[in-house]
Amino acid sequence: MSNTARTTAENLQHVINHWDHLRDALDTHDGPGTNWPPNRPGAAYLRALDTQDAADVTTEQQIAVALAHALDHPQQLVTVRHHTGQLYYECAHCDHVGEGLPHPVREDRDPAQLGERPVPIRLHITDASRAIEVALFNLADRIADRTATGRDAWYGPDPAGRTVPAAARWLLGRLDAGPCCPTHYAEQATIAEYARTAADRIDRVLGTGRVSRVLPGMPCPWCAGELVIHTEAGTVLAVTCATGLVDCNAPAAFDVDRRARVWSTPEQLAGLQRAVDAAERARAGEEERAKRAEARRRQRAAVREQRAAA
Repeated sequence: MSNTARTTAENLQHVINHWDHLRDALDTHDGPGTNWPPNRPGAAYLRALDTQDAADVTTEQQIAVALAHALDHPQQLVTVRHHTGQLYYECAHCDHVGEGLPHPVREDRDPAQLGERPVPIRLHITDASRAIEVALFNLADRIADRTATGRDAWYGPDPAGRTVPAAARWLLGRLDAGPCCPTHYAEQATIAEYARTAADRIDRVLGTGRVSRVLPGMPCPWCAGELVIHTEAGTVLAVTCATGLVDCNAPAAFDVDRRARVWSTPEQLAGLQRAVDAAERARAGEEERAKRAEARRRQRAAVREQRAAA
């Protein structure tokens, strides 16, 4: 089994297709009971961060907030298990979670007390979401700054349009642009790198990567070569036979880049399945006939031995 690489365009489309799924995965569903109401879902938390980012907070203000937080007490997250079995995170010194703002230690807080707590935030998903946002936003900004319209080129005059899917769609459009300046090819390479990294992070979090594996016991009906199935998030994308253009005469298109015959549409995959089933029935019939022929041969040999012994 191996991972199958995507093209740059496919990586950007992958980000567009799965961004909402990644944001939805931030929200941890609480278990039964009323001791733990959902005060701050993960997606809402990221929206709050987006709002804060849009407020043009200066670097000095950010440093001041960080220092104030550190003076109160350092943030130290621990994992706690709710009585329902759900895991969540909280500050080791109090019940504060995730906002990153200064807060004093609550000496009256019993660590064993559950009470009302913020909804747990899946930190690895939060990290992935923010990393993708920062990377694609910065890349789109840098490229757009070189255009005549500036950053409005990719998200328009409304800051609400500044989203990851919007950045990915705009970068996807840049791939189709012909050479326009000395930096064109470097720009294309940078887009490719950022797109691959973003798609890889989504794959690691959501398990949506592409996987290729040989279909065991299902050789190609036309050349007996190995059939390889290519899937993404459990969905079959294609089946290929890499025996070659000359040695495999399957009625399927030959992909020059893959150097393989490819079945990809539902009709093609259904036709391949019928051919595989027919070939399996034919092989089973041949094996059965061979067994019967071998049994008759042994029977005749036994008769000859009996006659010779008599």
